[in-house]
Amino acid sequence: IEAVFGVVMGSMMRSQLLTLGDNPAVQAELFSEAGKSQAEDGAPDERAVSVTDDVMTRLVEQGDYALKNNSLPFRWQVLHKDEFNAYCDYADHVCVYDKLVAACHYQEDELAAVLAHEMAHGYNQHVARDAQKTIVASMLSDVALDAFDVSSVGVGSLIPEVFTNFLVVKNTSVASEKRADESGFYTMASAGFNPGGAAAMMARMLYFTEHSSQFEDFFFPSDHPDTRVRMGRMAKLMNAYGIGHPTVGTDAGTLGNVYVDKELLLTAGGEEDGLDATEQAYLIAGGIA
Repeated sequence: IEAVFGVVMGSMMRSQLLTLGDNPAVQAELFSEAGKSQAEDGAPDERAVSVTDDVMTRLVEQGDYALKNNSLPFRWQVLHKDEFNAYCDYADHVCVYDKLVAACHYQEDELAAVLAHEMAHGYNQHVARDAQKTIVASMLSDVALDAFDVSSVGVGSLIPEVFTNFLVVKNTSVASEKRADESGFYTMASAGFNPGGAAAMMARMLYFTEHSSQFEDFFFPSDHPDTRVRMGRMAKLMNAYGIGHPTVGTDAGTLGNVYVDKELLLTAGGEEDGLDATEQAYLIAGGIA
């Protein structure tokens, strides 16, 4: 009986989220609430805002993706937070923290990989579509049961806090994270960004997973596939995009090496614009791709 109840409840939650996610007033409310927290934390880094606006505009206008007929156009904003994170909620509202943008040294191709990944959560409706699994797994918890009671949600009232807390930031499965990586790769590459940017971003993220103390908060790696594995997948997508020609060395003795048809082209070294040799190598190989 509990299993059946969980499935029914999860299906209803999914339906409710899809309905809320297609409501412009709900999207505006989420945008406004994020802005209120921004006002409390201070104004975001102006350069982070400028770079994010440029990248998101290109992704939205030039990227190859399709919104479902019950989805809203994307809105986005940069928040001033000492966190290495970004998210897209069920109403296609994308938030990115300025510390993440700065930690990527404002590199547009790396940031495009992050933002296209978040857009993929939106246009694939991952939060709503993962709701059933989450509810079934959590149906005995008071939080899940309280969160499910959203019947009072209306245009003039904020979505109940317990409901919001149950769903923010990354209430998506590891499988959805993998799909968002791949979908996001094609979205950012189709918009004209360097296809090596996704692997370069994973290299940057790998460094910070080992130095997370540099941030007040850091996303939970357990909520995502292993970062090194993700970097390998993005490198394979870049290689396929380049018809199998460019690759990057991954062993200790070949880090920074860029190969074309398995022949060494060059070795990136040192740091340039804040990017380490591995990031530089992926961006060079991506340029060739």
